[in-house]
Amino acid sequence: MGYMRECPIEKYLRDVISFLHGAGNNHIFRIKISSRITGLPLD
Repeated sequence: MGYMRECPIEKYLRDVISFLHGAGNNHIFRIKISSRITGLPLD
């Protein structure tokens, strides 16, 4: 993906991309932790 650093939109794109990755990781961690606590499989 390419975008110019001179444009103000570049910072917003970086922020959104990092937020999406971070939000996904938290969700995955919650699923794994809840699976360990309850003993249920991750199906």
